[in-house]
Amino acid sequence: MRFRRDDLVSTAEFLVDVKIDGYEFVSYPRDRDMYTGNEIYAFVERRSADKHARENGDWYVEPLAPFLRNMIEALKDSKLVEIVETGHYYHLNNQKNMNENNLAFLKNKLEKMDFPVAVLDKLEKEIDVKDQKTEIKIGHEMNRGNETVNYELNFKQSDTTDMYFFNSYKATLNTGNEATDKSQDFRIRNGNNIGADEAFNLVAGRAVQKTMVNGDGDNYLAWLKIDFSQKDNYGNNKVEQFHERYGYNLDKALDKFPIAELAKPEEKADLMASMKAGNSTAVTMTKDGKDALLFIEANPRLRTINIKDEKGVSVRRDQLEIKDKSQSQKIGENQGQEKGQNSRKKQGLSV
Repeated sequence: MRFRRDDLVSTAEFLVDVKIDGYEFVSYPRDRDMYTGNEIYAFVERRSADKHARENGDWYVEPLAPFLRNMIEALKDSKLVEIVETGHYYHLNNQKNMNENNLAFLKNKLEKMDFPVAVLDKLEKEIDVKDQKTEIKIGHEMNRGNETVNYELNFKQSDTTDMYFFNSYKATLNTGNEATDKSQDFRIRNGNNIGADEAFNLVAGRAVQKTMVNGDGDNYLAWLKIDFSQKDNYGNNKVEQFHERYGYNLDKALDKFPIAELAKPEEKADLMASMKAGNSTAVTMTKDGKDALLFIEANPRLRTINIKDEKGVSVRRDQLEIKDKSQSQKIGENQGQEKGQNSRKKQGLSV
């Protein structure tokens, strides 16, 4: 295969991106004197690549990893570069198939980032138009309880191919007053992408626990929270990170409060998973012998939790904290006896 250097660079970048997203095979036509990258399609499964090749003519199917390695080796040369090709070939190339492959790649990316099919439908209409734009913006709105977040997704066409890439998006918490709306730009980058659900909770002011990737490619766990009072070097709001060594233990923080859901392992696991995702999660707490429906969220900075009532009004923690072990034991015994009314309240109340 022969590429001009700029085309090979953009194609290699594309393949690195899709490889991280789980794509393992490529398919491309045989009889090209010069390749631009438009002809190379990526697939998650071999059978999908083979099916595409059979349906569309004479195309070659190859594992993505060695194909990409050949490209990287070829980039050490200059001007026209040659890549050794092996195996058998198939052939067909047209705009419709290229769009379908591009949409399949974008669909996989959007699904992994929690965006609904409606976003892809809007994007498909934009890509299929005769006079394609170099940049496409797609709007989307998400509602949860009394919170609304608007998204603006940015797609840009490659300078050297017709492929579109999902570059970034903006999430804005709609407060009903533009002056108090809270916005954050999220860039799409390998390893540290923030999904739509995570962005929803972050712009709503809550913390999210996420596995991140450092500069050496190693994973680490951290709580993320947007500090709307500070800007980074790019004019975006600063994102605080609270690493494991910071010492925030959600399990221990929850144990300080008379939370009914902690009595059962499954309910406790669901509660903690919801809070780590950044949700404001409904719980039942016992106060003065009475059960109260409250909403809690993680507060890694203070190593505790935030508590709000059904109207969203903050509740003082010291009014609910367990004061001694005897109180904790008594609550545990009471929580083992479910009341019909409370068990109904516990279902589906995470927002």
